[in-house]
Amino acid sequence: LLVVSYLTVGVSGAHLNPAITLVVYLSGKRSGSEGGIWLSWWLALWYMAAQIVGAILGAWMLVAIMPYEATLDSEGTSLTFLAEGELTWAHGFSVFIMEMVCTAGLTWTFFALEIDESHKAHSFGPTVMGIAMIVGVLAAGPATGASLNPARTIGPAVAYGSFRHMVAPLLGTFAGALLGGLGYCALFLFKHEQVPDLYRITASPGEHEAGKFQDSRFV
Repeated sequence: LLVVSYLTVGVSGAHLNPAITLVVYLSGKRSGSEGGIWLSWWLALWYMAAQIVGAILGAWMLVAIMPYEATLDSEGTSLTFLAEGELTWAHGFSVFIMEMVCTAGLTWTFFALEIDESHKAHSFGPTVMGIAMIVGVLAAGPATGASLNPARTIGPAVAYGSFRHMVAPLLGTFAGALLGGLGYCALFLFKHEQVPDLYRITASPGEHEAGKFQDSRFV
C-alpha cells in the first residue's frame, strides 16, 4: 500500500479502496497533489471498477502462482488469501464492528493527510497510510482476515470462487469509511461560513470578533 500510494498519489489521489473513493465523492472534496482531483459520479464509478478489477486480477495471479490447496489450514479453510479469520464463521456482527473500526481509522488517516489542505505532512501521507494499514491488519487480521477494503474482500472471493461470509466485511468496510471520512469532514473540514461569529477570526492582526468576551489578561 505504501509503495503504490506513492506511485499513484499524483495521478489519481491514491484511493486504492472503493470505500474511500465513495466517501471522497460524497464529501465533495479533492484528493491528491497539486490542487487535487475532483470526482464526478462517473469518475468515482470508474475508480471503484478499476480497484475491484485490479484486486481480482491480482488474486488470479496468486492462484496461478500458488495452488489453492497450498493455502488451506488443517480444517480445510483458507486463511491466507480470503478475507476470513477466526470470527468469520459464527460471529458476523463482531466481524462487522472490527472491520468498521479499523476501516474508519484508515479513512480518517487518508482524509487527514490527503484531503485536508491545512495539514503540514502531505508528503508523508502514503507512508502514514501504510503504517495505518499495518496497524489495522495486526489488530483485525487474526479475527476477521483484515479486509479494510471491499476490493480486498471481492478480489480473492472471485478468484477462488468462494463467496461465503462476504456481507459482514463488505458492510463493515463501507460503514467504517463513511464514519471515518464524513466524521473528519464534519469536525475539521467545515466551511468558513459555518463557524459561529463568536469564534471567527478577523483579517486584522491581533484582533478578533470574540475579543469582547475574553478576559483582558489573556488577550
